Amino acid sequence: RFFDNIQLYHHEPYCVKVQDPFETLIITLHPPTRSARTSSFPNMAEPKVVTPQAPINPLSTSFFSPIHATDISIKEKGLSFTGDSSSVTDAKTNQPLFQIKASMVSMSQRRSLTDNSGKEIGQVRLRKSPGLHRACYIGTANDEKLVCLKTTGSLNITKCDAEILDKNDKEIGKIHGDWRAKHYEIEINHQVVALCKRSSMNAAGLLFDADSYHVHIAPNVCAAFVTFLVLGMDELYHDNPGQ
Repeated sequence: RFFDNIQLYHHEPYCVKVQDPFETLIITLHPPTRSARTSSFPNMAEPKVVTPQAPINPLSTSFFSPIHATDISIKEKGLSFTGDSSSVTDAKTNQPLFQIKASMVSMSQRRSLTDNSGKEIGQVRLRKSPGLHRACYIGTANDEKLVCLKTTGSLNITKCDAEILDKNDKEIGKIHGDWRAKHYEIEINHQVVALCKRSSMNAAGLLFDADSYHVHIAPNVCAAFVTFLVLGMDELYHDNPGQ
């Protein structure tokens, strides 16, 4: 309101010349950084994941790139009559990668992952027997307990912490983050190999309690396995009363 003449001074970086009868001010406006423009993790730094030397592929699939990072989107179908059925797409191209079909007919809720041809890749299911900590198993039709994902029992319900165990109960990784802040990191062998961000702020999420997830995955890491870890966390925390 104090200045009568405001004009663009030059373009890179953005400058504005502000002039009144007594003085001239030149204000420099720096354009937003790359992370501010493109990052899917606004409350985190630009995603930084570590490429493991050996492939992380416990399900023995071909769904990983040894060179490029992978970004996937997992979207629940809030109106599905079979439960939390989901689609998994490439976040950059929107091409379908997997379909996830849920079965809620037993106490051990089961979600199976299929490729685009309908062939089953594996499954994740809740542990049937009660225990101190909630847990789920990730595996194939031949061995459904290749990996166990188990909560660590934090008293802070905003935290989403879990350990990743192999079939011999040896810890091979962990997941930690903030469920209410809607993001967490996946570590394997002490290296961050994936970052996940959860969102419910869409029509399906608001009306039908459906979630969507964006996951940034390091090269040399199986996208199907990471998808199962994300769905396992959804089972352990989102669908657990009080969490």
